[in-house]
Amino acid sequence: MRKVAASRELVLAHERAGNLVRSHHLYAAAAEEYQKALHVEGIANSDHLRISESLGYALFLGGDPIAANQWFDTVLASYLANPNTIAQAIHTLRRIAGQLWIEAKTEARLQLDTQALRLATASGDAGLRKRANVLAANTLNLLGRFAEAEKFMLVAKGIDVDDLSANIEYHLHKGYTLAAFGNAQEAYENFDRAIVLTQEDADLARVTAVWESYALWALALGDIERAKTHYERALLVARQNGLAWFIPFLCIDYADLLARMGQERAAYEYLIEAISYEARAPILEMKFAAVGIPLALRMNDLVTLARCSRQETIGLAFQSGQPCRIGPVAAAFARFHMERGQTYEAEALLHRALEHVTYIDESFDLPIEVARYGAIEDIPKARNLLTSRLRLPNAEVARALLSLFEMTVEHRQGRLSQAYVHATAAEQAFVALHWYACAETARSMLPVSGPHPTQYHLPFKPFSDVKLALTKREQEVAELALRRLTNREIGQVLGISEHTIEKHMTSIMERLGIHSRRQLVDVLAEPQDD
Repeated sequence: MRKVAASRELVLAHERAGNLVRSHHLYAAAAEEYQKALHVEGIANSDHLRISESLGYALFLGGDPIAANQWFDTVLASYLANPNTIAQAIHTLRRIAGQLWIEAKTEARLQLDTQALRLATASGDAGLRKRANVLAANTLNLLGRFAEAEKFMLVAKGIDVDDLSANIEYHLHKGYTLAAFGNAQEAYENFDRAIVLTQEDADLARVTAVWESYALWALALGDIERAKTHYERALLVARQNGLAWFIPFLCIDYADLLARMGQERAAYEYLIEAISYEARAPILEMKFAAVGIPLALRMNDLVTLARCSRQETIGLAFQSGQPCRIGPVAAAFARFHMERGQTYEAEALLHRALEHVTYIDESFDLPIEVARYGAIEDIPKARNLLTSRLRLPNAEVARALLSLFEMTVEHRQGRLSQAYVHATAAEQAFVALHWYACAETARSMLPVSGPHPTQYHLPFKPFSDVKLALTKREQEVAELALRRLTNREIGQVLGISEHTIEKHMTSIMERLGIHSRRQLVDVLAEPQDD
């Protein structure tokens, strides 16, 4: 009996240690403690199940989220075997669905959705039915099947439950569906509601996902400033909580946005930061390709280009079944192939992508690359992607892209006067959207009228109202750091220890989402008068 008691105390000690370090966002250390607990001889089944779930979540938040698979599978099998743990089973199915998305196996989620719906219906629990319907809608949204997703969202709307998780996910995915139909105001209202609810949410991944999804659709709906603010917030949440694979994921998203705003150098720095992380996940490989290939080509960085252009990534994108993965990856690799003189490969890849991409909001570059490099017979299909979006509300981005598309087609076919007309329209439309990189592309097609061509400059400030994110003491430390004082010198000025200054500097960088003193200067320094 004493041996059993001692064994359980050891299990609980490792679990407490794991919980403690996980609360400090040290997920690898937490996973190590949980694994130690699971290896204690004679561990009880209930302890094994609970700790396995904690281990899976710690691994999911760490740098190798795929390592969580075996633990979620183990946990699901245990919950499914017990009629009293259906709620836990559906929660675990949601976790596994997230894993499949990370692994570029999104279509495989449909089977999990069916299983969750069956379990929820059999349970008679309204909250579970709402979560299962929202889970199904989420998968369909990711696959671009928005009309089908809307049907599940309508069912979920009719289920009124006091369930924080269910309601956050409902408003998140309702916002997603509304945005896909161009209904910006209603979409923003649902995203805003989800954000308010996340203030009480302990699921760090879900909190980050709300901000990221909001930003993604704000960009598609033509509000790049809103998108910028929300990407910044998503990245800040990820940094503050040490979410290992989320950080490079969001760095790439932010780099893409900055590149569209014409801030190429800043975008490139975020790309390099993303690559510097040791996180491993198929979803990251697709991000690196879609955003990294064009940036690396423009910066003539062959090392980064090699890192971002792994050929197996094309297979991952098509395996995912997600138009929002297939379109950007195909567009980036088509440009890569053309740089290498591989015209056939570029044409074939763009043709294949057009067979799978059903909407344009997350594949902005695909029709433009078809216009540049695609087969002539594929041009009408690429044009249709843009004109279809014009039939929905808030189509400013599609309208600007269509002008750029027509400009490119006309120029390719040698009809320069018509190309100039579309170039003028594209330039004006993209300037209004603050998509200055595309505006510059359009302007470059126009004859130079005068000694100085138009230039587009948007002062780069990575985080809006950044000083408001700092405490009064942190502002004092930051201001002295801007004067190039060392931590020791700052401590002497403020009368506090060097160690305390180090802690303040760490907090400042986490709050501002930066990782060096040089970036601190970029973010906080006031412009100097000439």
